[in-house]
Amino acid sequence: MKQYLKLNKSSSVLQHPAGISDRTVVLKALILFAQKNSMELILPEFLLSGIHQTNNKGHIRSYLSEYYDFSKVLAHHELITLCFDPQPTDGLIVLIDLPHRPSHHVQDYHFYENQLAVGGGWNSVLIPYTQEIKDLTKKFRYQLPKELCTVKWRRGDKLTEDPTHLNGEKFSRKDYNGITSPSNLIKTFDKLYAFKDIYLLTNAQKDKDPAIEQLQNNEKYKFHFAFENDEMM
Repeated sequence: MKQYLKLNKSSSVLQHPAGISDRTVVLKALILFAQKNSMELILPEFLLSGIHQTNNKGHIRSYLSEYYDFSKVLAHHELITLCFDPQPTDGLIVLIDLPHRPSHHVQDYHFYENQLAVGGGWNSVLIPYTQEIKDLTKKFRYQLPKELCTVKWRRGDKLTEDPTHLNGEKFSRKDYNGITSPSNLIKTFDKLYAFKDIYLLTNAQKDKDPAIEQLQNNEKYKFHFAFENDEMM
């Protein structure tokens, strides 16, 4: 009898918002697990964080089909068939529970780590972007200079946790605020980089974090929300 693999709706990985890259890791782990066990994966609906990809307009539910072309997924060079029906009737559905943010909590990481080990790594699963995403990327890229430096400047959520974590170390909110402060960022880049423009990808919110204004006054630094075209947000 045909078997389907389905992520339980009560799984914390479906209840907590996160970014696309975070949830792509989850999806790849599920694809590898399903392939190894001769099952067809039922595409899960994730909760995406508004801070990460909806221009701070709120969280959205998504199967990620707006971003990925699921008709061309490969795992170990094998074309993978995914099920878009949440409740197929022609086979047995096997439910699985997965935790939230596996890479941040070692005790919950075993499933993802195991799929990585037996599956040959995340690069063994290829999930191509849709043509629309590719076209938008090209359009966006032509607006940027040939020499480009991009930096992930993470402040938003980290400043609400006490203690918070960075590369496995614990910091108080006060210390983390100092580490990611504009003065420290500028000092670091003045020492290391000679780029004319530095593009900051950040979850700090421009109407709530005064650090944004400090860096906006420095013409060297550009932000992901500095582009007026909503298509590219």
